[in-house]
Amino acid sequence: MKQVQIKFDKFITGFVVKTNNHDEICYKNAQIPKLWKKFFDSKLVEISDIYYGVYYNYADRDFGDYDILVGVNLTNLDDKFDNVLIENGKYLCFEANGESAKITPMLWQEIWTFFQDCSFKRAYKTDFEKHSKNKVEVYISIL
Repeated sequence: MKQVQIKFDKFITGFVVKTNNHDEICYKNAQIPKLWKKFFDSKLVEISDIYYGVYYNYADRDFGDYDILVGVNLTNLDDKFDNVLIENGKYLCFEANGESAKITPMLWQEIWTFFQDCSFKRAYKTDFEKHSKNKVEVYISIL
């Protein structure tokens, strides 16, 4: 884990759903796997080999609803899709190498465990996953 300062505006264009951690625990109710499938079935996947999952609009920290947008970074916004801005600010970056589908849940478990007992406080602004070839980075906004 490392602390980083994001100093650039990055718009991510893709598809969005509203969900919560309670629903995501049960595969039958989970929206995020369906969202990733929709993204991989779309033409957006052809634009870049770097994909993002951006978490934002947190209703109640870890327990309430939040939005997640899965997409790619585009220089020109496309109003046919949903768009979200990754906010400037301080982030903690957790990363791992391997297949995204396998290591992303492990990274989130590491993050939840880390924040149970640490001096950093989450900002609950924009958190995001950056998926590239055999590597996942998860950025958590902090105060």
